[in-house]
This record gives sequence, structure tokens and C-alpha cells, in this order.
Amino acid sequence: MEMHAHEPGRYRLVVSAGWMVPTHVLEEAVAATTSDGTTVAVVIPAVLPAALPMWAAPARILERVSRQRQAARARMDALGLKGSVDVVPCRSVHAAISALCAEHPPSEIVVAGSASWRLRRALGAIGLDSPAGTRLQAP
Repeated sequence: MEMHAHEPGRYRLVVSAGWMVPTHVLEEAVAATTSDGTTVAVVIPAVLPAALPMWAAPARILERVSRQRQAARARMDALGLKGSVDVVPCRSVHAAISALCAEHPPSEIVVAGSASWRLRRALGAIGLDSPAGTRLQAP
């Protein structure tokens, strides 16, 4: 899974709970990260059904994740936050988070949108289920 390189534990991960999350919810999640100089990585999972190849996202999903990416980048720029905004093709949000955290563990995760029980379970499995380590930004 590709993402801009970050020093382990030296960045905050903001993850959209899905492509249907409204842009204002993602913007609020980005704003919830503090501006203490810590890099922020925003990941917008483009969840695709198993029947589709990873490169064949439907236009409606691409349009929505593109709007989320633009909104997150604009909010980061407005707040003066350093970091990246990436759209990550995947089969599920929890699989994307697990893979990203295995490669580059963040100091904190902020989830924008409603986290399903599978996502909460994945967060618990990677050890970031404490209130200090994971914040869920409700819609």
C-alpha cells in the first residue's frame, strides 16, 4: 500500500470511514488534529467490491473520493498543517488502516465518519483503541 513516508509514531492518521462520508465531516476530523508540528496523513479509502479490479473504480466513487481529497487538502492548507492526502484503493477501510499501520504506525488515528464494528475491531487489534490513541469523529 503506497503512502508518503512518515517516521513511525511521528504523524497523525486521519481516515475517512468510507466514500459516503460528507466532506464537512472529513474537514472537521482534519481540524481536530493539533497543529503542534506533527505531520498529518489523511487517507481516503476507495473501497471497491471484490468483483472489480483495483484500478476499475466506478465514476461515482472516484468523484466522491476526489471531493474528499480536495476538501481535506484545502482544510490542511488553511490550518497550516504539514502532511499528505492520499486516496488508497482497497477492499475495506479496516484492511487499509491495518496495512498502513503495519507499515508506518501513527501516534494517533482520527476516523472521520461512523466506524463500523469491523473498523473498531481492527483499531483494537493494532493497539490504538484507547481514547488517547483513536478518536472517532461522528457525522
